Amino acid sequence: MFKWRNKGFLAGLMALTLALAVFPTVSARAALVDGIFEINDGELLICYAFDAAAGAVTIPSGVRTIGSKAFSDKKLITSITIPDGVISIGHAAFSGCEALESITIPNSVKDMQMEAFSDCVSLKAITIPDGVTYIGLGSFFRCSSLSSVTIPNSVTVIDRGAFQECESLASITIPNSVKTIGPGAFIYCTSLASITIPDSVKTIDRGAFQGCKSLASVTIPDSVTSINREVFSGCASLRSVALPESVTSIGSEAFARCALLNEVTVPVNTTEISDNAFEDCKRLTICGAAGSYAEQYAKDRNIPFKATSAAPIPAPSAQPAPAQPANKIVAPSGQKVIVNGKSMDFDAYNIEGYNYFKLIDLAYALSGTAKQFDVSYDSAKNAVVITSGGKYAATGAELTKGSGGSKSVSASSQNILLNGKQVNWSAYNIDGRNYFMLKDIALAFGFIVSFDGETNSVKIDTTAGN
Repeated sequence: MFKWRNKGFLAGLMALTLALAVFPTVSARAALVDGIFEINDGELLICYAFDAAAGAVTIPSGVRTIGSKAFSDKKLITSITIPDGVISIGHAAFSGCEALESITIPNSVKDMQMEAFSDCVSLKAITIPDGVTYIGLGSFFRCSSLSSVTIPNSVTVIDRGAFQECESLASITIPNSVKTIGPGAFIYCTSLASITIPDSVKTIDRGAFQGCKSLASVTIPDSVTSINREVFSGCASLRSVALPESVTSIGSEAFARCALLNEVTVPVNTTEISDNAFEDCKRLTICGAAGSYAEQYAKDRNIPFKATSAAPIPAPSAQPAPAQPANKIVAPSGQKVIVNGKSMDFDAYNIEGYNYFKLIDLAYALSGTAKQFDVSYDSAKNAVVITSGGKYAATGAELTKGSGGSKSVSASSQNILLNGKQVNWSAYNIDGRNYFMLKDIALAFGFIVSFDGETNSVKIDTTAGN
């Protein structure tokens, strides 16, 4: 059998192979800057700073976008300085930078995408720049050393799991610009001791503060109408809560397993409380108006009740005021939509800052990708039926444009079944057709949606999600 005899040749070949594996080939259009940054047309694609090279990193000037996973899992980088001029931080850009203790983000940054700093377990403080409006899904997930967060007045949404398992976060100020606190936004922030929710907040979503076992004080504004399911479940230090007069319903397990909870004041306007809203709250006394729904609820479940006022006096009989129209006027989005690098012409509308699309258009556009889904209508169930991974059969009605111009819209009550289960997606009816919030669909199927301010375009990427 023939054998190689030249050991020097073999050693050189192995060294070359290793070098090629460690330093990937830079694409023809990209440039290698400072020996470690691959940059293409202002986008920092990747940083070749390996675990052997610890310390501080300064991103070079001229970069406008930090791409998806550009610094992901660079475990020995301790600090990063982002230059002025960067406008967007991509999906999971700094995820898993376990030694990262500090990062300087300039005010030029307007967009921080999902999981941008997830699993940065040494990060102690973050100042989110003014101009950012959305703190994305899992942005600071499991940043277990994070103890100081500054949120600017520009932020309107703190999304799903944004600060999940930030175990060192003892306090946080939510500015008066925030309208929505998403599902599990602060779930298992076990050091969080108090929270004041501003009047601007309309929605506190499912499990937003679940498992915050140090939370002893919470202030809920009268802009909130519903305490959603599991919002404060497992808040073992919570002793008393006074719900505002605006609250009409309390969801499943909203305060379950709050072991020290001894008093909840329920307003007279509350007419719906889930059977297990206060499950395992063994010290609980419900306070409210005599003769109210809260009193009957407590009586039916053998929960002690304390009357804080006399029974409400019925309002005099009168003709009801005419209902105000629920419709609003909206305009087409006007934004270019790019799906996996391909520009597509959607019939979309921008409603209160969010993009709304027809389901059949998205099913058609994503057909053949890893995030494809089928959509149909079941007349017997009066429901739109969606199947993950299903192959959509085009009918020819996809991507058809309406008559254009501003339209009158109203909230849609269409039932939606996703893989056989009811889901609650934000939807509007325009000219007899239902349009659904793109963000809800992206979260359900795990694809990435981002916005490019320079080109005024929405980008959908089915290759980078979960």
